[in-house]
Amino acid sequence: MSLTSHLYLEIQYPESKLWWLAAKLYHYGDTNHMALLAHPWGPWEPGDDLPKPVVKPRGVPKGLSIMVTHDYTWVLGKAYDQEARITTKRLAKRYKSYGTTGHWIDPDEWQCTTWLRMHEIKEADQRYRKHHRTRRRSPELAAMLSMMQSFERQGIKTRVVAWYG
Repeated sequence: MSLTSHLYLEIQYPESKLWWLAAKLYHYGDTNHMALLAHPWGPWEPGDDLPKPVVKPRGVPKGLSIMVTHDYTWVLGKAYDQEARITTKRLAKRYKSYGTTGHWIDPDEWQCTTWLRMHEIKEADQRYRKHHRTRRRSPELAAMLSMMQSFERQGIKTRVVAWYG
């Protein structure tokens, strides 16, 4: 099954309650990588060929950064525009409100949503090797972890927000 994946690194400065987008990330269809972060094909079961996710998918966190909110949600407008993520009131009748910002979530759009902390990305990075056929480290997970560690050393909180559809 082909999936579209969306991964974002968000940061939160010590003096702020807001999250900010730091980077949009990619993992190019690496099924072991996706399985470790979320197993977006459905619940993991013992005996699966793919690794168990480091955490059960949690859904979308509260307080997404504004840039991530714009990529994940829809806003109401006069005409439907998928590229700008604008939907009509008629189409949005079954949508759920996201916070008080005028953004709406289509409950059927994404099949798996989650977020992970730095120590969970570190665990995925460590577990990846035993599931990859060449026993190599995932360059994407290594880069993600390196960025997170750099921010965290400066007292800046990090999280990776991911969704698949």
